[in-house]
Amino acid sequence: MPEATSAVVIGAARVTVAYALLFVVFVNIQLFAKVASARKHRAAKKAGKTEAAYNRYDTSRDLTLHVADRIVGNYVEWASVFLATFWLCVIVTGQGLVEGWIYVIARALYPLLAFYGGVTLQGAKPLIFLSTVPGYGCLISLFLRLLPFIW
Repeated sequence: MPEATSAVVIGAARVTVAYALLFVVFVNIQLFAKVASARKHRAAKKAGKTEAAYNRYDTSRDLTLHVADRIVGNYVEWASVFLATFWLCVIVTGQGLVEGWIYVIARALYPLLAFYGGVTLQGAKPLIFLSTVPGYGCLISLFLRLLPFIW
């Protein structure tokens, strides 16, 4: 079995730090969207345009908040799969850095594509696939690299 060299482990640590930093950016996008949504609701209430209480979890009428929630939600949904598969591949095979960086880049594109029409109140649109499909391809590649070593 190949060994992960210290250079490969350091490379994997860099991928992981970059990936973690994306999460911080994404949560801040979500926070700004939430604050903007709450301000918009307060202004509408003050102007007498709504009587309803503000519900942060009802994103059915606020596209910005909906998109921001999907950015964080999609990240969280796939984070454990990516990190586990990536690190197993690095440790067991000494490979996977290319897939790791491509995955991070694809994930970084998600908010841009989501805000430019890839995510709507009706759901995902084909534009978002420019981020998700390469990410899924990386996960499949990592699994395929790993499988011969563990079965």
